[in-house]
Amino acid sequence: MKKGISPIISVIILLLIVVAIAGSAYTYIVGYYAGLTAKVIELTSSTCSAGDIRLIVHNMGTDKITASPADWTTSGEVIQGSPLGAIADANITKPTSDIDIDGTGTFTFVCGTGNVCRTRIIVSRSVVEAQVNC
Repeated sequence: MKKGISPIISVIILLLIVVAIAGSAYTYIVGYYAGLTAKVIELTSSTCSAGDIRLIVHNMGTDKITASPADWTTSGEVIQGSPLGAIADANITKPTSDIDIDGTGTFTFVCGTGNVCRTRIIVSRSVVEAQVNC
């Protein structure tokens, strides 16, 4: 008498393992790509008036971007003019309300008249950069 499992049972177990692996891979991939498209911004407009750079960004993602500082990072620097160096966070105005899906938000950077400034806004994995002459 032979001991072990029958060939039919072994095939069923192998099929269950393959289905479980495929389901896990599908769940991971869908979650990964949903995270990539959740918060995406694009630069709509960049202008300078009286030394202040005004950037308008458009939320092209599938989630709203909250007004919380945890949702975005901003930085700016004067690259030509005076004084050279980073723009202090106190001189960067961020939206005070959420940016809804397909909505816009305005960021203002104090650059200084006659200067050239480089700005950067990071939301999730989306980065918007602009170099503006004031």
